[in-house]
Amino acid sequence: MKAGVISILVMFIREISMKKLASAFFICFLLLACSSDNSSGAKIEKNESSECTKPLLECLGDQDTLSPYDYEFAVNYLLLKYNYLYAAEEVGDAEEYYGLGSGMNTEFGNTYAMYQKMSSAYTYYIPPELVEYFYVNYLGSESMVGIGIQVSEALEITQVYADGPAEKGGILRGDTVKSIDDVPIVKRESLERLLKGDIGDKVTLGIARGDSTFEVSLTFSEIVLPTVFLDSVQGVPRIRITSFETETAGGLSTSKEFENALKQTEGAEASIIDLRGNGGGAGEECFAISEMFLGRGDTLLLIDEATYEESTDSQVIVREKYMADKNGIGKDRYYVFLADSGTASCAEIVLLAATSNMQSPIIGRNTYGKAIGLQMEQGEITYGISVIVASMIYGKDGETYHAKGFAPDYETDDEEEAFAKALEFIEVEQCREAGYGKENMQKFLKKEHNSKAIGDLGMYKIVNVDTIPWIKNKLKKK
Repeated sequence: MKAGVISILVMFIREISMKKLASAFFICFLLLACSSDNSSGAKIEKNESSECTKPLLECLGDQDTLSPYDYEFAVNYLLLKYNYLYAAEEVGDAEEYYGLGSGMNTEFGNTYAMYQKMSSAYTYYIPPELVEYFYVNYLGSESMVGIGIQVSEALEITQVYADGPAEKGGILRGDTVKSIDDVPIVKRESLERLLKGDIGDKVTLGIARGDSTFEVSLTFSEIVLPTVFLDSVQGVPRIRITSFETETAGGLSTSKEFENALKQTEGAEASIIDLRGNGGGAGEECFAISEMFLGRGDTLLLIDEATYEESTDSQVIVREKYMADKNGIGKDRYYVFLADSGTASCAEIVLLAATSNMQSPIIGRNTYGKAIGLQMEQGEITYGISVIVASMIYGKDGETYHAKGFAPDYETDDEEEAFAKALEFIEVEQCREAGYGKENMQKFLKKEHNSKAIGDLGMYKIVNVDTIPWIKNKLKKK
Protein backbone atom coordinates (compact mmCIF):
# COMPACT_ATOMS: atom_id res chain seq x y z
CA MET A 1 0.00 0.00 0.00
CA LYS A 2 1.35 3.44 -0.93
CA ALA A 3 2.63 5.74 1.78
CA GLY A 4 0.13 8.43 2.69
CA VAL A 5 -2.88 6.42 1.64
CA ILE A 6 -3.85 5.60 5.21
CA SER A 7 -2.88 6.89 8.61
CA ILE A 8 -3.43 4.65 11.61
CA LEU A 9 -3.98 5.38 15.27
CA VAL A 10 -2.99 2.33 17.32
CA MET A 11 -3.51 2.20 21.08
CA PHE A 12 -1.37 -0.17 23.16
CA ILE A 13 -1.95 1.46 26.53
CA ARG A 14 -2.74 -1.33 28.95
CA GLU A 15 -4.35 0.78 31.65
CA ILE A 16 -6.52 3.76 30.75
CA SER A 17 -8.42 6.11 33.04
CA MET A 18 -12.20 6.34 32.82
CA LYS A 19 -11.95 9.83 31.34
CA LYS A 20 -10.36 8.32 28.25
CA LEU A 21 -12.66 5.32 28.08
CA ALA A 22 -15.50 6.73 26.01
CA SER A 23 -13.30 8.18 23.28
CA ALA A 24 -11.02 5.15 23.22
CA PHE A 25 -13.85 2.66 23.03
CA PHE A 26 -15.53 4.24 20.01
CA ILE A 27 -12.50 5.79 18.36
CA CYS A 28 -12.13 5.56 14.59
CA PHE A 29 -9.08 3.35 14.16
CA LEU A 30 -8.78 3.76 10.40
CA LEU A 31 -8.50 7.30 9.05
CA LEU A 32 -8.27 7.58 5.28
CA ALA A 33 -6.52 10.52 3.67
CA CYS A 34 -9.22 10.61 0.96
CA SER A 35 -12.44 11.29 2.89
CA SER A 36 -15.91 12.25 1.74
CA ASP A 37 -18.79 14.12 3.34
CA ASN A 38 -22.11 12.57 2.49
CA SER A 39 -23.65 11.94 5.91
CA SER A 40 -27.02 13.24 4.77
CA GLY A 41 -27.37 10.63 2.04
CA ALA A 42 -27.18 13.24 -0.75
CA LYS A 43 -27.17 12.23 -4.40
CA ILE A 44 -23.81 10.91 -5.56
CA GLU A 45 -22.74 11.72 -9.10
CA LYS A 46 -20.83 8.89 -10.74
CA ASN A 47 -17.67 9.80 -12.60
CA GLU A 48 -18.18 7.71 -15.71
CA SER A 49 -14.65 8.42 -16.97
CA SER A 50 -12.97 7.24 -13.75
CA GLU A 51 -10.58 4.38 -14.29
CA CYS A 52 -7.90 2.65 -12.30
CA THR A 53 -5.65 0.08 -13.93
CA LYS A 54 -3.90 -0.84 -10.66
CA PRO A 55 -5.33 -3.26 -8.06
CA LEU A 56 -8.46 -1.74 -6.56
CA LEU A 57 -7.13 -1.06 -3.06
CA GLU A 58 -4.04 0.73 -4.38
CA CYS A 59 -6.28 3.24 -6.14
CA LEU A 60 -7.30 4.74 -2.79
CA GLY A 61 -4.30 7.08 -2.93
CA ASP A 62 -6.19 9.15 -5.48
CA GLN A 63 -9.95 9.05 -5.08
CA ASP A 64 -10.45 10.61 -8.53
CA THR A 65 -9.32 7.34 -10.10
CA LEU A 66 -12.27 5.49 -8.57
CA SER A 67 -16.00 5.79 -8.98
CA PRO A 68 -17.84 6.46 -5.69
CA TYR A 69 -19.05 2.86 -5.74
CA ASP A 70 -15.59 1.33 -6.07
CA TYR A 71 -14.20 3.77 -3.50
CA GLU A 72 -16.92 2.82 -1.03
CA PHE A 73 -16.27 -0.87 -1.54
CA ALA A 74 -12.50 -0.49 -1.08
CA VAL A 75 -12.79 1.64 2.07
CA ASN A 76 -15.25 -0.75 3.68
CA TYR A 77 -13.13 -3.76 2.79
CA LEU A 78 -10.23 -2.18 4.71
CA LEU A 79 -12.50 -1.39 7.64
CA LEU A 80 -13.52 -5.04 7.85
CA LYS A 81 -10.00 -6.37 7.29
CA TYR A 82 -8.42 -4.35 10.07
CA ASN A 83 -11.23 -3.61 12.56
CA TYR A 84 -13.67 -6.54 12.43
CA LEU A 85 -12.98 -8.65 15.51
CA TYR A 86 -13.37 -11.92 13.59
CA ALA A 87 -11.54 -10.80 10.44
CA ALA A 88 -8.86 -13.50 10.66
CA GLU A 89 -11.48 -16.23 10.37
CA GLU A 90 -14.01 -14.54 8.08
CA VAL A 91 -12.59 -11.81 5.82
CA GLY A 92 -11.24 -13.16 2.54
CA ASP A 93 -9.62 -11.41 -0.42
CA ALA A 94 -11.34 -8.32 -1.80
CA GLU A 95 -11.91 -10.07 -5.12
CA GLU A 96 -14.23 -12.55 -3.39
CA TYR A 97 -16.73 -9.78 -2.68
CA TYR A 98 -16.28 -7.25 -5.48
CA GLY A 99 -18.60 -8.99 -7.94
CA LEU A 100 -21.34 -9.74 -5.41
CA GLY A 101 -24.85 -8.38 -5.73
CA SER A 102 -27.17 -7.72 -2.80
CA GLY A 103 -30.60 -7.93 -4.40
CA MET A 104 -31.18 -4.32 -3.34
CA ASN A 105 -31.81 -1.48 -5.76
CA THR A 106 -28.53 0.27 -5.02
CA GLU A 107 -25.24 0.67 -6.84
CA PHE A 108 -23.48 0.02 -3.52
CA GLY A 109 -24.77 -3.55 -3.58
CA ASN A 110 -21.39 -5.27 -3.46
CA THR A 111 -20.46 -3.36 -0.29
CA TYR A 112 -23.76 -4.33 1.33
CA ALA A 113 -23.35 -7.96 0.22
CA MET A 114 -19.77 -8.08 1.57
CA TYR A 115 -21.01 -7.17 5.03
CA GLN A 116 -23.69 -9.85 4.73
CA LYS A 117 -20.91 -12.43 4.41
CA MET A 118 -19.73 -11.62 7.93
CA SER A 119 -21.38 -13.80 10.58
CA SER A 120 -22.00 -11.14 13.22
CA ALA A 121 -25.54 -9.78 13.29
CA TYR A 122 -24.09 -6.50 14.58
CA THR A 123 -21.80 -5.99 11.59
CA TYR A 124 -23.76 -4.40 8.76
CA TYR A 125 -23.76 -1.69 6.08
CA ILE A 126 -26.45 0.88 5.27
CA PRO A 127 -26.32 2.24 1.69
CA PRO A 128 -26.48 6.03 1.22
CA GLU A 129 -30.07 5.80 -0.03
CA LEU A 130 -31.14 4.52 3.40
CA VAL A 131 -29.09 6.80 5.65
CA GLU A 132 -31.91 9.28 6.18
CA TYR A 133 -34.36 6.46 6.82
CA PHE A 134 -31.99 5.00 9.41
CA TYR A 135 -31.61 8.25 11.33
CA VAL A 136 -35.33 9.04 11.31
CA ASN A 137 -36.48 5.59 12.37
CA TYR A 138 -33.68 4.40 14.63
CA LEU A 139 -31.97 7.44 16.09
CA GLY A 140 -34.81 9.90 16.57
CA SER A 141 -35.33 11.50 19.97
CA GLU A 142 -38.41 10.39 21.89
CA SER A 143 -40.88 13.13 22.70
CA MET A 144 -44.43 13.60 23.99
CA VAL A 145 -47.07 16.25 24.51
CA GLY A 146 -47.71 17.20 28.13
CA ILE A 147 -46.58 19.40 31.00
CA GLY A 148 -43.53 17.35 32.04
CA ILE A 149 -44.03 15.78 35.46
CA GLN A 150 -43.96 12.36 37.13
CA VAL A 151 -46.12 11.67 40.17
CA SER A 152 -46.29 8.96 42.83
CA GLU A 153 -49.38 7.06 43.95
CA ALA A 154 -49.72 9.67 46.69
CA LEU A 155 -49.79 12.39 43.97
CA GLU A 156 -46.46 13.76 45.06
CA ILE A 157 -44.40 15.10 42.17
CA THR A 158 -41.30 12.92 42.00
CA GLN A 159 -39.78 14.45 38.88
CA VAL A 160 -40.04 17.67 36.90
CA TYR A 161 -38.76 17.37 33.33
CA ALA A 162 -36.05 19.82 32.40
CA ASP A 163 -37.23 22.69 30.20
CA GLY A 164 -40.86 21.51 30.30
CA PRO A 165 -43.95 23.63 31.07
CA ALA A 166 -44.04 22.50 34.72
CA GLU A 167 -40.44 23.51 35.36
CA LYS A 168 -40.98 26.83 33.62
CA GLY A 169 -44.11 27.32 35.74
CA GLY A 170 -42.15 26.95 38.98
CA ILE A 171 -43.36 23.48 40.03
CA LEU A 172 -40.83 21.63 42.19
CA ARG A 173 -40.10 18.03 43.03
CA GLY A 174 -41.89 17.27 46.30
CA ASP A 175 -44.96 19.38 45.49
CA THR A 176 -48.32 17.57 45.64
CA VAL A 177 -51.08 17.85 43.04
CA LYS A 178 -54.43 18.59 44.70
CA SER A 179 -56.63 19.54 41.75
CA ILE A 180 -56.82 20.01 37.98
CA ASP A 181 -59.05 22.82 36.69
CA ASP A 182 -60.71 22.96 40.13
CA VAL A 183 -61.49 19.22 40.06
CA PRO A 184 -60.12 17.53 43.23
CA ILE A 185 -57.69 14.68 42.51
CA VAL A 186 -57.40 11.68 44.82
CA LYS A 187 -56.00 8.98 42.48
CA ARG A 188 -53.03 9.00 40.15
CA GLU A 189 -55.12 7.34 37.42
CA SER A 190 -57.44 10.36 37.41
CA LEU A 191 -54.50 12.72 37.24
CA GLU A 192 -52.94 10.90 34.28
CA ARG A 193 -56.27 10.88 32.44
CA LEU A 194 -56.79 14.61 32.91
CA LEU A 195 -53.22 15.49 31.97
CA LYS A 196 -53.65 14.39 28.36
CA GLY A 197 -54.10 17.00 25.67
CA ASP A 198 -52.86 18.62 22.50
CA ILE A 199 -50.20 21.25 21.98
CA GLY A 200 -51.59 24.60 23.10
CA ASP A 201 -54.19 23.22 25.52
CA LYS A 202 -54.17 24.89 28.92
CA VAL A 203 -54.57 23.36 32.36
CA THR A 204 -54.59 24.81 35.88
CA LEU A 205 -53.03 22.73 38.67
CA GLY A 206 -53.77 23.17 42.35
CA ILE A 207 -50.46 22.58 44.15
CA ALA A 208 -49.64 22.00 47.80
CA ARG A 209 -46.14 22.88 49.01
CA GLY A 210 -45.55 22.52 52.69
CA ASP A 211 -48.31 24.41 54.50
CA SER A 212 -49.27 26.53 51.51
CA THR A 213 -51.41 25.90 48.42
CA PHE A 214 -51.48 27.76 45.12
CA GLU A 215 -52.51 27.41 41.49
CA VAL A 216 -50.30 27.24 38.40
CA SER A 217 -51.60 27.68 34.85
CA LEU A 218 -49.65 25.60 32.28
CA THR A 219 -49.80 25.12 28.52
CA PHE A 220 -49.32 21.70 26.93
CA SER A 221 -46.28 21.52 24.66
CA GLU A 222 -44.10 18.95 22.96
CA ILE A 223 -41.31 17.97 25.32
CA VAL A 224 -38.26 15.77 24.96
CA LEU A 225 -38.52 12.94 27.44
CA PRO A 226 -35.80 12.46 30.03
CA THR A 227 -34.04 9.11 30.23
CA VAL A 228 -33.76 8.98 34.03
CA PHE A 229 -36.91 8.82 36.16
CA LEU A 230 -36.93 9.19 39.94
CA ASP A 231 -39.55 7.96 42.39
CA SER A 232 -39.52 5.84 45.55
CA VAL A 233 -40.62 2.47 46.93
CA GLN A 234 -41.60 2.73 50.60
CA GLY A 235 -39.19 5.61 51.03
CA VAL A 236 -36.32 3.98 49.14
CA PRO A 237 -35.28 5.92 46.00
CA ARG A 238 -35.92 4.09 42.74
CA ILE A 239 -33.97 5.45 39.78
CA ARG A 240 -35.06 4.13 36.39
CA ILE A 241 -32.76 4.57 33.37
CA THR A 242 -34.54 3.93 30.07
CA SER A 243 -31.58 4.46 27.69
CA PHE A 244 -28.23 6.22 27.43
CA GLU A 245 -28.35 9.41 25.36
CA THR A 246 -25.94 12.30 24.88
CA GLU A 247 -28.81 14.81 24.65
CA THR A 248 -32.06 14.52 26.57
CA ALA A 249 -34.64 16.86 28.12
CA GLY A 250 -33.40 20.39 28.65
CA GLY A 251 -30.17 19.75 26.77
CA LEU A 252 -28.90 17.41 29.48
CA SER A 253 -27.45 13.93 29.01
CA THR A 254 -28.33 10.62 30.67
CA SER A 255 -25.25 10.74 32.89
CA LYS A 256 -26.09 14.29 34.01
CA GLU A 257 -29.69 13.23 34.72
CA PHE A 258 -28.44 10.30 36.77
CA GLU A 259 -25.98 12.48 38.66
CA ASN A 260 -28.82 14.89 39.46
CA ALA A 261 -30.94 11.97 40.72
CA LEU A 262 -28.13 10.89 43.05
CA LYS A 263 -27.76 14.44 44.33
CA GLN A 264 -31.52 14.78 44.86
CA THR A 265 -31.47 11.58 46.95
CA GLU A 266 -28.28 12.44 48.80
CA GLY A 267 -28.27 10.87 52.23
CA ALA A 268 -30.12 7.72 51.14
CA GLU A 269 -28.35 4.62 52.40
CA ALA A 270 -29.74 2.42 49.62
CA SER A 271 -31.38 2.79 46.20
CA ILE A 272 -33.03 0.64 43.57
CA ILE A 273 -31.63 1.08 40.03
CA ASP A 274 -34.12 -0.06 37.40
CA LEU A 275 -32.54 -1.07 34.07
CA ARG A 276 -35.39 -3.22 32.79
CA GLY A 277 -35.95 -2.76 29.06
CA ASN A 278 -32.84 -0.60 28.71
CA GLY A 279 -31.19 -1.71 25.48
CA GLY A 280 -28.18 0.61 25.72
CA GLY A 281 -27.20 3.72 23.78
CA ALA A 282 -24.23 6.09 23.81
CA GLY A 283 -21.11 4.48 25.24
CA GLU A 284 -19.75 7.61 26.87
CA GLU A 285 -22.94 7.94 28.90
CA CYS A 286 -22.96 4.44 30.39
CA PHE A 287 -19.23 4.71 31.11
CA ALA A 288 -19.78 7.98 32.97
CA ILE A 289 -22.60 6.43 35.00
CA SER A 290 -20.53 3.31 35.72
CA GLU A 291 -17.78 5.51 37.13
CA MET A 292 -20.24 6.91 39.68
CA PHE A 293 -20.43 3.49 41.37
CA LEU A 294 -16.66 2.98 41.58
CA GLY A 295 -13.88 3.99 43.90
CA ARG A 296 -10.55 5.33 42.70
CA GLY A 297 -8.51 2.49 41.23
CA ASP A 298 -11.44 0.10 40.79
CA THR A 299 -11.42 -1.87 37.55
CA LEU A 300 -14.46 -1.41 35.33
CA LEU A 301 -13.66 -3.84 32.54
CA LEU A 302 -11.14 -5.32 30.13
CA ILE A 303 -11.51 -4.94 26.37
CA ASP A 304 -10.01 -6.92 23.49
CA GLU A 305 -9.85 -4.52 20.56
CA ALA A 306 -9.09 -5.22 16.93
CA THR A 307 -6.75 -2.63 15.47
CA TYR A 308 -4.05 -2.14 12.84
CA GLU A 309 -0.36 -2.96 13.20
CA GLU A 310 1.52 -0.74 10.76
CA SER A 311 4.82 -2.61 10.95
CA THR A 312 3.24 -5.85 9.75
CA ASP A 313 0.35 -4.32 7.78
CA SER A 314 -2.03 -6.61 9.62
CA GLN A 315 -4.69 -6.74 12.29
CA VAL A 316 -3.76 -7.27 15.93
CA ILE A 317 -5.94 -7.83 19.00
CA VAL A 318 -4.93 -5.68 21.97
CA ARG A 319 -6.24 -6.17 25.51
CA GLU A 320 -6.77 -2.98 27.49
CA LYS A 321 -7.73 -2.44 31.12
CA TYR A 322 -9.98 0.42 32.17
CA MET A 323 -9.93 1.80 35.72
CA ALA A 324 -11.66 4.59 37.61
CA ASP A 325 -9.41 7.57 38.26
CA LYS A 326 -11.56 9.08 41.01
CA ASN A 327 -14.19 8.21 43.59
CA GLY A 328 -17.71 8.12 42.18
CA ILE A 329 -20.50 10.21 43.64
CA GLY A 330 -22.59 7.13 44.45
CA LYS A 331 -19.93 4.65 45.58
CA ASP A 332 -20.91 4.65 49.28
CA ARG A 333 -24.55 3.68 48.74
CA TYR A 334 -26.03 0.16 48.70
CA TYR A 335 -27.80 -0.76 45.43
CA VAL A 336 -30.21 -3.38 44.16
CA PHE A 337 -30.59 -3.60 40.39
CA LEU A 338 -33.71 -4.59 38.44
CA ALA A 339 -33.00 -6.15 35.03
CA ASP A 340 -34.62 -8.35 32.40
CA SER A 341 -34.01 -9.85 28.95
CA GLY A 342 -34.27 -6.35 27.44
CA THR A 343 -31.34 -5.10 29.55
CA ALA A 344 -28.46 -5.05 27.09
CA SER A 345 -25.24 -3.48 25.87
CA CYS A 346 -24.44 -0.25 27.80
CA ALA A 347 -26.90 -1.18 30.53
CA GLU A 348 -24.92 -4.38 31.10
CA ILE A 349 -21.70 -2.38 31.44
CA VAL A 350 -23.32 -0.55 34.35
CA LEU A 351 -24.27 -3.92 35.84
CA LEU A 352 -20.71 -5.14 35.35
CA ALA A 353 -19.31 -2.16 37.25
CA ALA A 354 -21.68 -2.54 40.19
CA THR A 355 -21.75 -6.34 40.48
CA SER A 356 -17.99 -6.86 40.20
CA ASN A 357 -16.94 -3.99 42.45
CA MET A 358 -19.84 -3.49 44.86
CA GLN A 359 -21.33 -7.01 44.76
CA SER A 360 -24.73 -5.46 44.03
CA PRO A 361 -27.48 -8.06 43.54
CA ILE A 362 -29.84 -8.28 40.57
CA ILE A 363 -33.58 -9.03 40.59
CA GLY A 364 -35.62 -9.95 37.52
CA ARG A 365 -34.57 -12.05 34.54
CA ASN A 366 -31.34 -13.02 32.77
CA THR A 367 -30.05 -10.05 30.77
CA TYR A 368 -29.40 -10.02 27.02
CA GLY A 369 -25.65 -10.60 27.05
CA LYS A 370 -24.25 -8.09 24.57
CA ALA A 371 -20.58 -7.58 25.47
CA ILE A 372 -19.30 -6.36 22.11
CA GLY A 373 -18.15 -2.90 21.13
CA LEU A 374 -19.18 -1.41 17.79
CA GLN A 375 -17.22 0.90 15.50
CA MET A 376 -19.48 3.13 13.42
CA GLU A 377 -18.47 5.15 10.37
CA GLN A 378 -21.04 7.67 9.18
CA GLY A 379 -20.12 10.12 6.47
CA GLU A 380 -16.52 10.89 7.40
CA ILE A 381 -14.78 8.33 5.19
CA THR A 382 -17.80 6.48 3.84
CA TYR A 383 -20.85 7.43 1.80
CA GLY A 384 -23.16 5.10 3.72
CA ILE A 385 -23.02 3.87 7.31
CA SER A 386 -20.86 0.95 8.39
CA VAL A 387 -21.16 -0.75 11.77
CA ILE A 388 -18.50 -3.30 12.74
CA VAL A 389 -17.99 -5.44 15.84
CA ALA A 390 -14.50 -4.31 16.83
CA SER A 391 -14.11 -5.33 20.47
CA MET A 392 -15.15 -7.77 23.19
CA ILE A 393 -15.74 -6.84 26.83
CA TYR A 394 -14.58 -8.87 29.83
CA GLY A 395 -15.00 -8.47 33.57
CA LYS A 396 -11.99 -7.81 35.76
CA ASP A 397 -11.84 -11.58 36.37
CA GLY A 398 -11.10 -12.08 32.66
CA GLU A 399 -14.47 -13.71 31.94
CA THR A 400 -16.97 -12.34 29.43
CA TYR A 401 -20.73 -12.21 29.77
CA HIS A 402 -21.15 -12.09 26.00
CA ALA A 403 -24.10 -14.20 24.83
CA LYS A 404 -24.60 -15.22 28.47
CA GLY A 405 -25.84 -12.12 30.21
CA PHE A 406 -26.18 -11.65 33.95
CA ALA A 407 -28.24 -14.19 35.87
CA PRO A 408 -30.54 -12.70 38.54
CA ASP A 409 -30.06 -13.36 42.24
CA TYR A 410 -33.84 -13.57 42.45
CA GLU A 411 -35.93 -14.43 39.40
CA THR A 412 -39.32 -12.83 38.83
CA ASP A 413 -41.40 -11.01 36.22
CA ASP A 414 -43.82 -9.56 38.75
CA GLU A 415 -43.12 -5.91 39.55
CA GLU A 416 -44.63 -5.93 43.04
CA GLU A 417 -42.69 -9.07 43.90
CA ALA A 418 -39.51 -7.52 42.53
CA PHE A 419 -39.91 -4.39 44.67
CA ALA A 420 -40.74 -6.47 47.76
CA LYS A 421 -37.64 -8.62 47.26
CA ALA A 422 -35.52 -5.51 46.65
CA LEU A 423 -36.63 -4.13 50.01
CA GLU A 424 -35.73 -7.47 51.62
CA PHE A 425 -32.28 -7.36 50.02
CA ILE A 426 -31.80 -3.80 51.28
CA GLU A 427 -32.78 -4.80 54.81
CA VAL A 428 -30.00 -7.42 55.03
CA GLU A 429 -27.65 -5.82 52.44
CA GLN A 430 -27.70 -8.96 50.32
CA CYS A 431 -24.53 -9.45 48.24
CA ARG A 432 -24.37 -10.71 44.68
CA GLU A 433 -24.36 -14.52 44.49
CA ALA A 434 -25.43 -15.38 40.95
CA GLY A 435 -22.98 -15.22 38.05
CA TYR A 436 -23.36 -15.10 34.29
CA GLY A 437 -26.15 -16.90 32.47
CA LYS A 438 -25.96 -19.78 30.00
CA GLU A 439 -24.14 -19.20 26.72
CA ASN A 440 -26.13 -18.86 23.49
CA MET A 441 -24.07 -17.47 20.61
CA GLN A 442 -26.83 -18.12 18.07
CA LYS A 443 -28.69 -14.88 18.64
CA PHE A 444 -25.59 -12.89 17.67
CA LEU A 445 -25.27 -14.55 14.26
CA LYS A 446 -27.00 -13.59 11.05
CA LYS A 447 -29.73 -16.02 10.06
CA GLU A 448 -27.87 -17.07 6.95
CA HIS A 449 -24.98 -18.18 9.17
CA ASN A 450 -27.13 -20.05 11.68
CA SER A 451 -30.65 -21.24 10.92
CA LYS A 452 -31.50 -21.13 14.61
CA ALA A 453 -30.50 -17.50 15.11
CA ILE A 454 -33.06 -15.59 17.13
CA GLY A 455 -34.83 -12.54 15.76
CA ASP A 456 -33.80 -9.84 13.32
CA LEU A 457 -30.99 -8.36 15.40
CA GLY A 458 -28.98 -5.37 14.33
CA MET A 459 -29.86 -4.03 10.87
CA TYR A 460 -28.23 -6.71 8.77
CA LYS A 461 -31.50 -7.53 7.05
CA ILE A 462 -32.65 -4.13 5.83
CA VAL A 463 -35.99 -4.00 4.09
CA ASN A 464 -35.69 -3.71 0.31
CA VAL A 465 -35.77 -0.04 -0.61
CA ASP A 466 -38.42 -0.69 -3.26
CA THR A 467 -40.92 -1.24 -0.42
CA ILE A 468 -40.38 2.30 0.89
CA PRO A 469 -42.07 4.66 -1.63
CA TRP A 470 -40.41 7.93 -0.64
CA ILE A 471 -36.98 6.31 -0.79
CA LYS A 472 -37.74 4.56 -4.06
CA ASN A 473 -38.60 7.90 -5.67
CA LYS A 474 -35.25 9.35 -4.63
CA LEU A 475 -33.16 6.52 -5.99
CA LYS A 476 -30.95 7.04 -8.99
CA LYS A 477 -31.96 4.36 -11.47
CA LYS A 478 -29.34 2.59 -13.51
